[in-house]
Amino acid sequence: MSFQLRRLFGGLRVNAGQTARRGLEEFFPVQKVANEGAKIGSLTQVPANVGNKQVVVGGDWKAWMLREKSTEDLHKLWFVLLKERNALLTELQHCRAKNLAMPNPSRRTKVKKSMARIKLVLHERSDIYKANQAKKAAESSS
Repeated sequence: MSFQLRRLFGGLRVNAGQTARRGLEEFFPVQKVANEGAKIGSLTQVPANVGNKQVVVGGDWKAWMLREKSTEDLHKLWFVLLKERNALLTELQHCRAKNLAMPNPSRRTKVKKSMARIKLVLHERSDIYKANQAKKAAESSS
């Protein structure tokens, strides 16, 4: 019986020995720092931009920019922004735990606005598509 199970599910173990390329480390770059008064050998890992005064940030996505993108590109951008939002929330929790100020907190607002604008553009496209379908249905029935 176990031989049959191994034969059936043996193909699932092909990648079992490989390490995952995408883990939590992907959400934020990590730096090693020594706590104050700690020995040199005792380093802790914190996000790379924790403790920095200023983080270089780009602008948010405007609706007119998003209207020029394809639906596929908008979906890709949505998941990039979702990943960025999760990374920023992780960084925020880490900063709160260490009683540090989050560097450039306006980044979260820019990500939220960009995600809301993507939803707006996709809803606009959906409404236009539905209107065109209703128009075609009305023309074909008359």
